[in-house]
Amino acid sequence: MEAYRKVASVQTDEQAQAVLDELTDRYGAPPAPVLNLLAVARFRTAMRALGITEVSLQGRAIRISPVVLPESKQMRLARLADGASYKAAVETISLKVPVGPDRRTRCATSPCWRTCTRC
Repeated sequence: MEAYRKVASVQTDEQAQAVLDELTDRYGAPPAPVLNLLAVARFRTAMRALGITEVSLQGRAIRISPVVLPESKQMRLARLADGASYKAAVETISLKVPVGPDRRTRCATSPCWRTCTRC
């Protein structure tokens, strides 16, 4: 329970690393669920630093707010993130939840940079 409290109280990336170091020193290599909790703590820290107060899952979309995007960045978001949308009135970005491998990057089994059937 003490370890969980330490993870929950992480405010900086350095604190997250210190907690990980302490847990590793005390109990050995942490299991995946502990590493996942630390990843969430680091994510919260990063979002807080950007002024993001809400990241939520609604259906098949991830909503992030508040985000103020100038028009040029809105266009870039639409170009780079398939199915993404920005609603200026509520300062919210909606992203599709990723499913499966990212087809725009090289797959592990193919030397190609295009969609392959082996992935």
